[in-house]
Amino acid sequence: MRFTDTLLRQVRDRVSIADYAGKRMTWNKQKSRPSAGDYWACCPFHQEKSPSFHVLDNKGLFKCFGCGEKGDVFTLAMKLEGLSFPEAVEKFAEIAGVQLPKDDYDNRGENDQRKRLYAVTAAAAKLFSAALRSSGGADARKYLQGRGFGPEEWERFSIGFAPDEWSWAIDKLKAEGFTIEEIVQAGVARQGEDDKRAIDTFRGRITFEITDTAGKVIGFGGRALAKDAKAKYINSPETPLYSKSRVLYRLKQARELLAKTKADGLVLGEGYLDVIAFERAGIAAVAPCGTALTEEQLQLLWRSGGAPVLCLDGDSA
Repeated sequence: MRFTDTLLRQVRDRVSIADYAGKRMTWNKQKSRPSAGDYWACCPFHQEKSPSFHVLDNKGLFKCFGCGEKGDVFTLAMKLEGLSFPEAVEKFAEIAGVQLPKDDYDNRGENDQRKRLYAVTAAAAKLFSAALRSSGGADARKYLQGRGFGPEEWERFSIGFAPDEWSWAIDKLKAEGFTIEEIVQAGVARQGEDDKRAIDTFRGRITFEITDTAGKVIGFGGRALAKDAKAKYINSPETPLYSKSRVLYRLKQARELLAKTKADGLVLGEGYLDVIAFERAGIAAVAPCGTALTEEQLQLLWRSGGAPVLCLDGDSA
């Protein structure tokens, strides 16, 4: 994806790097001179007690004199939020009110496919949300309320339910115009083991939306209601949108909460319900979407703030 220098400069000039950074760190009052657009803070990329992270708002640049990290607002968002360069440009172009030319941002065929898959996951999320509130979602509601999660939490944390039917989601999504190939590619359905007929992935499970750093739904986690289920939790398979090793559950929301509370770093919880419990208590937390913590996920943790706190179960898994 290619952006012209003129477009990048236009976006950069309309966005305050100090406003963006100031939501994620605390400026040092002694060293900073806001009237001159000169700001100092402790660096978010390494541990330090004296502020060496410098922002020049009028130039749109930052530099840490401790660890050497430097760049513009795009670079800062990429490092703090784990965004790709195109995602960072899109983020600030929207804030700045700059229209991105189609030819500069679209990679046609591949991008059109991704848009369709995003549409599938977004539609599935709405279906799961409605199913939780339907008569068929009574057992799921009972389980969640037993854990202290009522309608307010269902809405806030995007919790849903997938009925225990072989093709409930498939049939609903096909009725909305999606093909079976798109539904399978998005991970909402999978090919059956005994024949080629596709079946719903999350049958009979409470669903948790997994989003990217832009807040778009890229997959789901599912908690079985049946006590004899082979796997208590399952996640979406690897798809063009979702790579389990590179995603942390509720990372976008945790970074926003971290910026609001000015806490040092994120808490890494064991699973979906643990993260929700932490967040309800005002603690910014995330979870890996699986059993093994990967190098990419560790990088996301460290890029989000100070030293992360690991709060995992002490079992053999």
